[in-house]
Amino acid sequence: MKSEIIIVYVPHGTGGVRSVTENIATEISRKQYNVSIQSSFLSLLLAVIKYRLDKFNVFGILSLSSGVLSFLFNGSVFIIHGYPVKPFYGPIRTNVLINATRIAKFGGARLVSVSHLARNIHQRIYGINVDKVIYNGVNSDFFEISFTDVVKEKIVFYIGRLQPSKGIETIIHAFLNSSLPKQGYRLVFAGDGPLRNLVQTYSSESDSICYLGSVDNQAKRDLYSKSEIFISLYDFEAMGVVFAEALMASCKIVFPIACGASEFIPSYYSHAKCDPYDVSSVSEALERVTKDPIPMLMESDKEKFSYEKIASDYLNVLKA
Repeated sequence: MKSEIIIVYVPHGTGGVRSVTENIATEISRKQYNVSIQSSFLSLLLAVIKYRLDKFNVFGILSLSSGVLSFLFNGSVFIIHGYPVKPFYGPIRTNVLINATRIAKFGGARLVSVSHLARNIHQRIYGINVDKVIYNGVNSDFFEISFTDVVKEKIVFYIGRLQPSKGIETIIHAFLNSSLPKQGYRLVFAGDGPLRNLVQTYSSESDSICYLGSVDNQAKRDLYSKSEIFISLYDFEAMGVVFAEALMASCKIVFPIACGASEFIPSYYSHAKCDPYDVSSVSEALERVTKDPIPMLMESDKEKFSYEKIASDYLNVLKA
């Protein structure tokens, strides 16, 4: 019998994609599968050729540009992490991303989307059929957060890329225009990006705004644990792991009316939707959730974000 190996493409320098694929690879390995992690297009190409020459049955979990190599595998899954969003993607990059997905499908890969929103865009706009939707998960340390140990402070928390598409300026103006500063709340930012100087300026001018810069995983989890409210305004977020992390940490959530997080934030959980382009709408949403008790995510909903389960889901698709 031929030996089997699963090659997982874990790209360098792509934060969210790297974290997701790395966690999937780790959990598949724990299930006693032979796993090889490749972090560049060239190393992936050389690895699959080597294993095929050594008579292995080679399976792949691919994403991004690596999808064009799907025809080399005995079976593969291609993960759709998102979609080109204007004006941040030019025509060349847009075509590369869409065509990489088409080629992956043509080469025999089964397509998995991280949200129904991403699936619908690919099926209804690009005409590419998607086989399955599997949400991204959260790191295992978020499962260690106990609701009985949660002690919330009056913090509105944002973590992520500091860029215009995330609604950073709107978050700042909405917070300052709301009643929250007078109630003793602070707006805390963690992360880096092109709007770093803007956030630093507001932080130096207002005692109610704090900028922490980039933080490690332990500090990130601690910030979620003590923050009462989490906010992000990226209206075309394909899935949004940050929202899943906020759920696991019992943060109240403020988010756009239309985004991928709408699919998995339960109706029973404290949240408020807003128009991310309307400062008053965001202010009202922030004020609304302050009146809610601290929420708790049900165990059955937590399970959606377990990489142990997610890895099993990917294996089922891969071997289908």
